[in-house]
Amino acid sequence: MGAEIKVTLAEQLAQKNIPRYRLSQLSGVSYPNIDAYYKDRITRFNKETLLRICLALDCQPGDLLQYVEDEDSPEATEK
Repeated sequence: MGAEIKVTLAEQLAQKNIPRYRLSQLSGVSYPNIDAYYKDRITRFNKETLLRICLALDCQPGDLLQYVEDEDSPEATEK
């Protein structure tokens, strides 16, 4: 396919100096779920989880998700 959605929660937490455990407390999202987002191991995004994380971090979903094209893909070379 040549593209993917990357979760940038690790970068957001580093920027705001908030540990994963604290985000879990602030958002009400379980630590294992926060850890999966942090390590970009999510394959299906839960709307409620994203909402809670965004509210806790005072950010938008676009701040946590990034569209990344594979540089070897035909779509990337056409641009």
